Amino acid sequence: MTILDKRQIQRFASDTDIETLSKAIDDDGVAIVRSVVSRDVIQRLQKEVESSDQPVWLEDNPSLKDSKFPSQARHANNLVPASKTYRDDILNNSAVHTTCKAVFRDVGDYWLTTGILRTTKPGSPAQGFHRDALLYPVLQYQPPTSPPLTVALLVSMTDATVANGATRVILGSHKWETVGTPSEDQAVRAELDAGDMLVIHQRLVHAGGEHTHQAPDTRRMLLMFLTSCQLVALESPLALSRELVETMTPLAQKMVGWRTVRPVEPNTVGLNTHRSGCLEDGLKLRAAKPLEGQDGH
Repeated sequence: MTILDKRQIQRFASDTDIETLSKAIDDDGVAIVRSVVSRDVIQRLQKEVESSDQPVWLEDNPSLKDSKFPSQARHANNLVPASKTYRDDILNNSAVHTTCKAVFRDVGDYWLTTGILRTTKPGSPAQGFHRDALLYPVLQYQPPTSPPLTVALLVSMTDATVANGATRVILGSHKWETVGTPSEDQAVRAELDAGDMLVIHQRLVHAGGEHTHQAPDTRRMLLMFLTSCQLVALESPLALSRELVETMTPLAQKMVGWRTVRPVEPNTVGLNTHRSGCLEDGLKLRAAKPLEGQDGH
């Protein structure tokens, strides 16, 4: 396998346009968007999740008792009911949606498949190089030239450094036929300031780094996995109460599967419908007022 050059990950402002982000992701398979969320949002999200009366920690889930989680890491999901900040600030974040429109421009609407708040402490081991499309086995049959159907967004809640495990990524590896056996000298580190977002193409070869004892503080990150609306979500919308969903904006409702979505043609009726019409109309679903700049759909 040819060793790629050591170009670094391209970094963009949070108001960068769709076309610019699209080109970077197409070329490199990865990008960093700076200052996507504020420290206030990060602090509120962390507090709400860690104090939630909802079951959030995967390590405490009896159905996952045989899973081998590193003892120095914790993983929280079920974030929609657990955190108002997640529902209001994260699911409506304009930079998140601009990025998703850049990724999914050829396939239509997208939605959230799962969100995970991950913490690591010193001693958390490095991951092996991999791709993120494991949830959907059908994706292994896509050729490298196919448009992506999934994307991973990593929002750093603390600074991400080499010492605390900043992600290793191999630029351009989304164009490889297989993962193969990459070497460390092919990778660069995705060092991030708190609030920055790392964008990972579904085929990009990457790996979390080791959280070394040189970085004694806990590292926190929000991992969001989004897919084309043509793929079913990992976290079922049936688990969300209507009462909770009706406190959310129309855009956030669509992200969690409570509205009709639109892939590209030749589909003309949408997906997730009610009698071939809009689900939200059939349910007479209420919603919070759209945020400024949102179209309410």
